[in-house]
Amino acid sequence: MATLERAVFSQDFEMKDFIGEGTFAKVFKCVERKTGQDFAVKTFQSEDENFDRQLIDNEVDIWRTLQHRNIVSLHKGFYEDRRIWVVLELVNGKTLFDEILNQIVLSEEESRGRIQQLIEGLDYLHRKRIVHRDINADNILLQNVDGKTIVKLTDFGLARGLPQDSDVITCDIEGTPLYLAPETILADPIGAAVDIWACGVILFLLLVVIHHSGKTMTEN
Repeated sequence: MATLERAVFSQDFEMKDFIGEGTFAKVFKCVERKTGQDFAVKTFQSEDENFDRQLIDNEVDIWRTLQHRNIVSLHKGFYEDRRIWVVLELVNGKTLFDEILNQIVLSEEESRGRIQQLIEGLDYLHRKRIVHRDINADNILLQNVDGKTIVKLTDFGLARGLPQDSDVITCDIEGTPLYLAPETILADPIGAAVDIWACGVILFLLLVVIHHSGKTMTEN
């Protein structure tokens, strides 16, 4: 169980712009008053229909153990009355989904670079016996550093740790439908392979769907 400390958000942070909204939380930009550093903050309210304290605790527990170049880092997690705040590294960039949605045509080298970084992040996760379970283009953030694109994996709400005596675990059928591996859909025990399946889907989108769309637009 996560040991979220009790704190008043407005004492330590100043809320800024709205960034986005998912199934379980809203995300804002915020500034830490003490350091002046920018962060992103996920907010969960107990009144929300999808609020699940155990799910949030599990996410924070897992995120606290992670420190990798290709994974968004957790800064602080705490609660205040009926709200939970999860303060995260701020990534000033688009998501991979934005690139796909806007039909931004990437070269094979650029596509390979994105997938390679994603695989490196997943290799780190899997060596820690953690399965993400929701690898999709919207959970892959892109940060520009000195002209280079850095892939940052985020959102560990569905992530699960594998037991020490088994490489699979039984879970509910959850995740983004397009990216689900067959064993997930069939409600079979799942392991790290489901994340790699999702990587294959993303690679297909980058190399086939986007390139075909770009070619069509160019020819027209």
